[in-house]
Amino acid sequence: MPDLLYLPPWTRNYSYDIEPSVGRTSQRGYKRQAARGHRQVMKVNVTRYLRGIEMAYFEYFIREVCKDGTLKFTDSYADYNGLVTGEVRIIGGYKVATESLRSFAVTCEIEVFR
Repeated sequence: MPDLLYLPPWTRNYSYDIEPSVGRTSQRGYKRQAARGHRQVMKVNVTRYLRGIEMAYFEYFIREVCKDGTLKFTDSYADYNGLVTGEVRIIGGYKVATESLRSFAVTCEIEVFR
């Protein structure tokens, strides 16, 4: 699995959604329940601050290595537990804002697989 560990970590705004690990459906009065798995998937809004060549490499990595962000990759992110390394995937693309001449802020929503 590709990794992106040497760029600055994602920082988060501490608002996130956790998908339940049990799925429930009801048909004609019957309720069915099935386990989805033991892993949690969190959707998190994050920001990463990049400078110069880091931005160029980030765009290359997402576009070419991760097939426009559809594949999972190993990355570091700041969590309520501190700096954590794990599997992530970008959801719905990312936005780039220019902070200064050579500084960029990349914001997006990622799925964190635990």
